[in-house]
Amino acid sequence: MKRLFILFLFQVAILYPSFSQFNTSKKEALEIAEKAVVKMEEGDYLEAITLLEVSEEMDPKNISFTYEKAYAYYSMKKYDKVIEIIEPLLKDKDANDLFYQLIGNSYDLKGDADMANNYYQQGLKKFPKSGRLYFELGTNEYRNRNYDKAIETWEKGIEMDPYFPSNYYYLGKLFANTSDKIWSLIYCEIFLNLERNTERTREISNVLFNTYKTAISVNENGETEINFTENKSIDPAKGFEIPYPIAYEVNISMSLPGENPINETGLSISFLNELRSDFINNWYEHKQNKKHPTALFDFHKSMLEVGQFDAYNYWLFLKGNEDEFWDWYNHNKDKFKAFEVWFDENQINLDENNVVLNKK
Repeated sequence: MKRLFILFLFQVAILYPSFSQFNTSKKEALEIAEKAVVKMEEGDYLEAITLLEVSEEMDPKNISFTYEKAYAYYSMKKYDKVIEIIEPLLKDKDANDLFYQLIGNSYDLKGDADMANNYYQQGLKKFPKSGRLYFELGTNEYRNRNYDKAIETWEKGIEMDPYFPSNYYYLGKLFANTSDKIWSLIYCEIFLNLERNTERTREISNVLFNTYKTAISVNENGETEINFTENKSIDPAKGFEIPYPIAYEVNISMSLPGENPINETGLSISFLNELRSDFINNWYEHKQNKKHPTALFDFHKSMLEVGQFDAYNYWLFLKGNEDEFWDWYNHNKDKFKAFEVWFDENQINLDENNVVLNKK
């Protein structure tokens, strides 16, 4: 759970390039709180709390210090103390959705899921675009085995807050184990673009590769077969509009390379790179982007145009076939380093018009 103080410091850096614009006590309060965050990261929660209480005394109107103190107690699993601290702050004008998440999580870990959901719902009334609160509600639905409701809630979180990664993370993993694997491919890959260098990134790289692996096979006649979705029907009530999953699978079929996708080590990144490159070219040539605007495919197209798509695909599937990645990397070091620079400076552009959801 991302803490408020880090976000607060980011805002300070933008609004106040120099601490000289603060009075001395506020400046010192921030510096002490920074030390407290370091102590917390080191696991010294009691010392962090002591330092944060000093910051509170020096700048009592800055509730980020109090939030951090509550988070320290949360890390110590003292959930009653967290609730005691956070509850009075919810009426403060500076309290954001993180406060509702923290108190809700505390109730949840105490075993009171109903109270947890109550606070998440309260938070959504004030912050209706909070992806993190939809994530928490969806997680509780999933825990109660209400899988359809969990999917609906996480996808609502994406719709309202398309840059919050955790909703994609769980949806990508969930759909990987269904017959509608297209949604795993979409959600996993967007997640990898939003959260680029964590343990979860490495996990989802492998999930994404294996999802392709289970959807692409070779039959006894040596023919490549694909199965990305079970949704292969058209609803006449919608004017015979081709649904997104069907359009996707048809375009995949058109884009299949002639080579066998399965070599001596299994599905190759090289094959996926060629398949995905041809897919994007065909998608735009047949103007599917007009019928089904897709942020992810727009990003792919931009990478193809600047020559970064090959390196991107090898990065994307690294954990699925590490030997192949490193063999490619050793022959393309300069190319990959150029990609890393480009990728660091560019990101997927998500908005309400180009985020594709399973429910649409």
